[in-house]
Amino acid sequence: MAATRRYQLDSSSALTRVGQFVSTLTHRHTEEIDERIRALLNDDAQWQLVARLSAFDRAHHLSVHDLLESRGFNDPDLLRAALLHDVGKSDGVHHVRLWHRVGRVIGRRSTPAIWGSISRRPATLRTGLYLAEHHARLGADAARASGVSARCYELILGHEVSPPTGDRLLDALIEADGTAIR
Repeated sequence: MAATRRYQLDSSSALTRVGQFVSTLTHRHTEEIDERIRALLNDDAQWQLVARLSAFDRAHHLSVHDLLESRGFNDPDLLRAALLHDVGKSDGVHHVRLWHRVGRVIGRRSTPAIWGSISRRPATLRTGLYLAEHHARLGADAARASGVSARCYELILGHEVSPPTGDRLLDALIEADGTAIR
């Protein structure tokens, strides 16, 4: 499965990115978000993967989950993948910060060759860039180690590819991930 995301700069994707940027800056954490995620996961090892993420990322996971449910999806592997899909954005020590996200979007669009070398296994300063670029694989591996099903693993691993993939559930996860803002 190719790990490339569609990066076309059209007005809808630009507006979505601006909305995500503003939401990240203005997000206010509530304990209810964590309580719901914990209850939905009902698994301590998986909760620990989510808990190491930023409050915004945790809210985003819940938003993706709720968006999928509101669209009639009830597949347990898909809903669990929604709650875990970005866990690779933290390794427990380093985290993807806002500037890493912005750098990834700009770097991939403007200088892909340079971005490729910057986002390889990093020196400490670049760890967040590495996590941003490789979070799907890192998160899928961490989720697998926590006991998720093979299908959930595949959904997390594939959530950064360009749709349509031919997989209805994966396409739903990709679309919800790209539009869900809390």
